[in-house]
Amino acid sequence: MECDEPNCCNKVPFEGLVIRKETLGAEPYKLKTKRHLIWASQKQDEGAVDMEEAEEVNNEGADQ
Repeated sequence: MECDEPNCCNKVPFEGLVIRKETLGAEPYKLKTKRHLIWASQKQDEGAVDMEEAEEVNNEGADQ
């Protein structure tokens, strides 16, 4: 899993996978690769905005 993301035209590391039961209300678990965690940490240190975090902030603002 420590390879580049095969479905992305940019050279970024494969993020990982999600494990969940096929029933309603089951909590999903996300397993991220070490390479992705290092890459994401470097991007955060550079001041880049994480798209998932920005989306969560936007969704929280819409709920209020």
